[in-house]
Amino acid sequence: FFFFNDTATTEIYTEQIVGSVRCVQETGVALAIAPELFNLQHAKNFLEIVERTLIEQNSLGIKTLDPKEKEYKHFYDNSNDSNDYFIAQGFSYHNGPEWVWVYGFFLLGKLNLIRNDQSWTQERFISYLANHKHFIDSTDWLSLPELTNGNGQFCQFSSPAQAWSISAVAEAYFRGLKELKARTI
Repeated sequence: FFFFNDTATTEIYTEQIVGSVRCVQETGVALAIAPELFNLQHAKNFLEIVERTLIEQNSLGIKTLDPKEKEYKHFYDNSNDSNDYFIAQGFSYHNGPEWVWVYGFFLLGKLNLIRNDQSWTQERFISYLANHKHFIDSTDWLSLPELTNGNGQFCQFSSPAQAWSISAVAEAYFRGLKELKARTI
């Protein structure tokens, strides 16, 4: 899912996705750090597909696999000793649960792409962090977890306070405030 120039093609660019959409951490990080590597329209299409496919209404993170896939399991259970290959011994860790740190880089990538779009205000950008604010305000840890089960549900096998989760989301928040400061609704 890396795409570097106009001639690079992959199914992720189009509305007709063939196969699955997987949480592509590397692409989110690259969009956040080096957006000049990407064709702007392709990158926007990619983030729209990620948002539509891998983020739900109450999500804190981004799903690690497209829910249409048979391997998709929206939960992570590291204590499962069953014979179910897709969940036993925490196998589903990369096949559905929502990783919070990736969401921070998703927002940083989005910020890079919307920087010159005047329809984006601080308020609109910060609205993407409403679930995170609510979570931080309601937990004893005053932090964000490593991951959640589907749609932002608690996962008992996740670290309750993950440094890279809170730092990626905090960086997106503060950069959004700074870069969109002159814009209001």
